[in-house]
Amino acid sequence: MSLGIVSGSIGHDKLPALNASRPGLSKTIIPGSLTHMFSNDLWVRKFVLDCADIYGLPTTSQGCMSSKDKFLFAFGLMSITTAMRRMDEAWRGMHKKVDPKDAAWEFCRRFYDKYNEQVVSSPQQDVNAGLPLSVTKKLRSLKSLPTGSVK
Repeated sequence: MSLGIVSGSIGHDKLPALNASRPGLSKTIIPGSLTHMFSNDLWVRKFVLDCADIYGLPTTSQGCMSSKDKFLFAFGLMSITTAMRRMDEAWRGMHKKVDPKDAAWEFCRRFYDKYNEQVVSSPQQDVNAGLPLSVTKKLRSLKSLPTGSVK
């Protein structure tokens, strides 16, 4: 199966986005943004999926056999795109100059060297990762929910 791009689909999927044809549910995608490039640039799509493959994540939504696979697929794509935003200059410098598979390995290595963390960490490693320090401190200080808040 060849890797094709259908706006709103992920990986090798050939299905159109669910809400693509419904009026009022479409959002404007900024040209040149990561979302736009993922939807329209085959190199970027292959690069992201090669990064997912490095970490053993499902590379298509159709390849997800369980709810755990679906969670890992979504978590992995979010982690990869977050890392790409953090090190924008690293992957954009390799864009269409280096094979996507080689670029994915190099990007993951550079990301680890710079931040001392994996592009896709364990979802259980740090539940509060990415939250502002003030919010994290508040969450750590909470021992339980206030009485009567949830029944």
